[in-house]
Amino acid sequence: CGHRGDLSAYTSGASIKKHYRLSAADISKKNWNEVADNFSKGIILISKKENLKHFIFGGGIAIKKPNHILAIQKKVAEQTPEIKLEISKLGDDAALYGGIGLINIIKP
Repeated sequence: CGHRGDLSAYTSGASIKKHYRLSAADISKKNWNEVADNFSKGIILISKKENLKHFIFGGGIAIKKPNHILAIQKKVAEQTPEIKLEISKLGDDAALYGGIGLINIIKP
C-alpha cells in the first residue's frame, strides 16, 4: 500500500524517487545503503513471520542494478545466513507470471 510501516513505503522504486528525488538506479551508494538496510530488515521480519527462506526479486532495480540486490543479500546474511535472495530470470515479466500463478491457485 505504500503507507508508513509498509516495506514498499521505504523500498519501492516510486518511494525511493519520492524520498531521494532520484530514481533507484541513480541514488548514491550512501542512500542505497539506507534502502538496503530497510529492505534487509523487512526481509528478515517477513522471513520470521512467514517462515520463508527464499526471496526472488524482479522489477527495474533488480534488472538494472543487480549489485543492489547483492548489497541487500549481504546485510541479510549478517543476521540470517539461511535466507537466500535471487534475481528473477523473468525480468520485468515476473509480476505478470506471479499473478497468473495466483490465478491458477485461487481459481476454483
